[in-house]
Amino acid sequence: MRIVSLVPSITETLFDFGLTAAEVVGRTKFCIHPAGEVQQVAIVGGTKNIHIDKIAALQPDLIIANKEENERSQIEELMKTHRVWVTDVSTIAENKIFLSDLGTLLNQPDKAKEFSNSINTALSGFALKKPKTAYLIWQNPMMTVGNDTFI
Repeated sequence: MRIVSLVPSITETLFDFGLTAAEVVGRTKFCIHPAGEVQQVAIVGGTKNIHIDKIAALQPDLIIANKEENERSQIEELMKTHRVWVTDVSTIAENKIFLSDLGTLLNQPDKAKEFSNSINTALSGFALKKPKTAYLIWQNPMMTVGNDTFI
């Protein structure tokens, strides 16, 4: 399968699944990990300004994008001629579902389960009681973040 990834974290995840530069054929200029492997992968623009012609020239079987990371109009244009998977992961539970779906797509469900178990193990060490915090993003006027942001 020939995949173009338009999301840095997904590009890294594809390589974590064991894919090679022969399978991950396109990436954004922000997809920089794993450093050795991605150097061999064609750059198709940034996350917000992809080059549809460069993607088409790679003849991908699948393009992976993200609802927040990529421009909707560009993704809709790609959908006219390509198979596009638009991800929308906001929670740990959704991330586990994404990894499971990706594992199924790549015919690697055991690897996906391994990643999910690693997440569970990493999270098991955290205390359940959440401290009260405020994360200030601006001083004048003073502003903080809401619960629907990645910060």
